[in-house]
Amino acid sequence: MKDNLDRETVVWLKDGDYRKSVLKLLKDKSLLSSEIAKELKIHRSSTSRLLKKLVERGLIESIASKSRTVEYSLTPKGKKYLIYFW
Repeated sequence: MKDNLDRETVVWLKDGDYRKSVLKLLKDKSLLSSEIAKELKIHRSSTSRLLKKLVERGLIESIASKSRTVEYSLTPKGKKYLIYFW
């Protein structure tokens, strides 16, 4: 597998309708879950589940601010997979 990417993660990303799209959205900036939901045109609860799985796999991270908002951004691992797909 290219650049020591985990085959299971590559397959998991390919199988999801929005998984790769989230990585692409987070390519240049951090976003709130509501912004991601709006961009993908999916319900906020679906977005929440999707983001949780991406965090669990170490592809994105959540950053809580003092104002109780949470932004999501790509991790170095997430950037490697983003490069693989694009």
